[in-house]
Amino acid sequence: MKKILSLLISVYLMILAMPAAALESVSLQLRWLHQAQFAGFYMAKEKGFYHDAGLDVSIKAGGNNKVPIKEVLDRKAEFGVGNTEVLVAYGHGFPLTALAAIFQNSPSVLVAKANRDIQTIHDLVGKRVMMFSGTEDAELIVLLSRNNIALSDLEQVTTSANIDDLLSDQVDVFNGYLTNEPFYLQEHGEQALIFSPAEYGINFYSDVIFTHQGFAESNPETVERFLSASLQGWYYALTHIEETLDIIEQHYHPQKSRANLAYELETAAQLIMPELIEIGHMNPNRWQTIADELAKLNIIPNTAIDSHFLYPLRTELTWQDIKLWIQLGALLLFVTSLAAGYFSYVNRQLKLEISRRIEAEKKAEEMARKDTLTGIANRYALIEELHRVVNGIKPQQANPALLFIDLDDFKRVNDTYGHHAGDRVLQQFCFRVDALLTDGQSFFARLAGDEFVILLNTTSESDARELVEEISSVARKKFTVGPHKIQIGASVGITFYRQGDTPDYFLSRADNIMYQNKRRSQKERFETV
Repeated sequence: MKKILSLLISVYLMILAMPAAALESVSLQLRWLHQAQFAGFYMAKEKGFYHDAGLDVSIKAGGNNKVPIKEVLDRKAEFGVGNTEVLVAYGHGFPLTALAAIFQNSPSVLVAKANRDIQTIHDLVGKRVMMFSGTEDAELIVLLSRNNIALSDLEQVTTSANIDDLLSDQVDVFNGYLTNEPFYLQEHGEQALIFSPAEYGINFYSDVIFTHQGFAESNPETVERFLSASLQGWYYALTHIEETLDIIEQHYHPQKSRANLAYELETAAQLIMPELIEIGHMNPNRWQTIADELAKLNIIPNTAIDSHFLYPLRTELTWQDIKLWIQLGALLLFVTSLAAGYFSYVNRQLKLEISRRIEAEKKAEEMARKDTLTGIANRYALIEELHRVVNGIKPQQANPALLFIDLDDFKRVNDTYGHHAGDRVLQQFCFRVDALLTDGQSFFARLAGDEFVILLNTTSESDARELVEEISSVARKKFTVGPHKIQIGASVGITFYRQGDTPDYFLSRADNIMYQNKRRSQKERFETV
C-alpha cells in the first residue's frame, strides 16, 4: 500500500513539474531607449497580455546603431516600431508591411529657444538646424518644402540626438519630439518655440508597428496575436497612468525623471487620440496622401498603397493550395520525378531569396550613403571614407589630398531665381565635376548646402592643382535653368595629408584653406598653407 501511495505521489509531482505549453519567442525592436513613448508594449508584457497570447516577447531598446528597419530586414527582430521611414523603405522596394499606427500624428517637430531671433519658420533660413541626414526626418523635410525652404537654405547639422546642443547654442534649431524636448527646455528655464508639421496640415503617422512581409505571410497567426496583445497593452497604459509609470521606472530604468515620463505619456495620449479613434487605426487613403507627398519631393518613387504594405497582406498561394497540387501531382508523376521537381523548386526559391536579401542590403547601404538631391555621396559616406583612407595609409605611400569646394554667390541664386533653380544648379555642378573624375581614385561628396569635398587617394601636387583649375572653370561656365543663364563660381581649398592628421583635422584644414582662398586674389587663390 505504501509503495502504491508513493508511486501516486511521484506521478502527481511529475505532473506538477511538467512545463506549460512552450511560448513562441519573438522580439520587438524599439526606435530609441526605454521611455514612456513605448508604454503600451511594456504593459502588454508586464500584465501578461503577450503571455496569454502564447508569446514570449523580448523588447529591445534602440540607440547604439540599432535601427528597427535594418533589424527586421536582417531577421534579427520579428517586429519593429518606426515612423515614416517604414513607408520610405517600402517605396524603395524593401519587403515591409505596416500593422498598426500607434500615433495618429507624428511627434517629430523642429524646436528653437523662444525670445531669440527666430519668430517664424522662414527665420530658419541660414540658421544652424540639427536634423537626421538622409530622409529619416521626412515629415520635417515636407514641412520645410511646404514653406518654400530647401535644405540647402539651412546650415544643416547632422543630429547628435542631444538637446544640450540647443541649450548651449551649438545649434539654433533642434529636431525633437513633442513628447520630450519641450519639457526638457522648460526644466532648464527655457521656453520652447515649436514648428510642428501638424500645424501646417501635414498629418503623418508615427510609431508604426511593422514586420517583414515574409514573416507576415508565413506566420499570420503570430502577427495577429502580437498585434492584438500590443493594442491591449496600449489601452491599459493610457487608462492606468500611475501604474504604468511605476512599471517603467521599476523594470526598464529610463534615464528620465518621473515628471518627464508623465509629461511624455500624457503628450503621447494626445497624439494617439484613443477617445476619438481606435488605437492602431490606419487609413489607406491617408497613407496614400503621405506617399504622394514623399514622391513629390523625390524621397520615394511613385508608390501605390495596397495590401502589400498594409496588413493583412493580400492572400496569395497558401500551403493548402500547394498541398492539393502535390496530391494531384502524385497521381500523375513518379515519386522520383516529383521529388526532383520539389527540390528544384526549393533550390530556386532559396536562390531567389538570397538574391533578394543581397539586393535589399545593397539598397539599404546606398540609401544611407547617398545625397538625395545630387546623387553623390553624402556627409556620412565622406566621413566613413576619410577614416578608411587615413587609417589605412602605409609608409612610402603617396599622400592623399582633400579639395574643399564652396560655391560662390549661391545664396544669390536662391534669392533671385528660387530654390528650385538652386537645386538644379547644384545637380548640374555635380554632373560637371563628376565628369572630371575619371581615374577611379577620387571620392566626391556633398558635405552640406553648397559645400562639396573631393578626396584624392593618390595624386601628385601638380595633378591636384590642375583638377582645382578644372573645377573652377566648370563652375564659372553658365548654368542653364529654364530660360535663365546663371553665373556662379567656386572657391577651392586644397591640402595634402600630413603625418599624424586625424580625419577631422584633415577636413578642417581644407575648410580653413578654402575660406582663406575666398578672400585672396585670383593670383594667390590656390596657394596652400
